[in-house]
Amino acid sequence: QTPTERTAAVLTAVLNAALGATSGEPVQVALWAWVRTFCRWRFGFELSDDDFASLRPLCLLRALCLKIGIEVAPRDYNFSLASPFSPLDLLSCHPVYTHRGAGAGAGGAGGRDLLERAKAALDKGKLDV
Repeated sequence: QTPTERTAAVLTAVLNAALGATSGEPVQVALWAWVRTFCRWRFGFELSDDDFASLRPLCLLRALCLKIGIEVAPRDYNFSLASPFSPLDLLSCHPVYTHRGAGAGAGGAGGRDLLERAKAALDKGKLDV
């Protein structure tokens, strides 16, 4: 197998594990447990098992594709199957870049100001390297 074929096989396996109808499989149970823990930690919201049953797989597929940078073939996927995706369904992968605003991160004005204050403190001998 070529590296591209291996990547397609891995991505297909991940999509099938997350969105296929393999209810009760260890991977899907672990994934749902992580999502529940994250929602509790980040948003203070408890998800129940009924919430998992009401998920819309097509919306999840779209969100995953946008977040991780993959493009899948536009067709009707049967999410009631254990493996709704095949490696041929993956059309492309592309890097995902996020843009940080002017005031965010080290690239903004706030970061430059912080750097200048640190340099001045270092020059005055107030900081140890």
